Amino acid sequence: MCAMVIEVPRELYEETMARGLDVEELLITVLTKALNLIPEVTVRARPELAVKYLNEGRG
Repeated sequence: MCAMVIEVPRELYEETMARGLDVEELLITVLTKALNLIPEVTVRARPELAVKYLNEGRG
């Protein structure tokens, strides 16, 4: 798994969280739509995020 660190302005992060949204999930959705990616690309990205959350939960 390869992860990238992306800086998000605090105000956008806080607004996203206040609305009950997950920043990383939102980023995947927005990039998928903006880049008109085929569903298979998104399907491969989501398990990578799930593994991250699983590892955080175990940690």
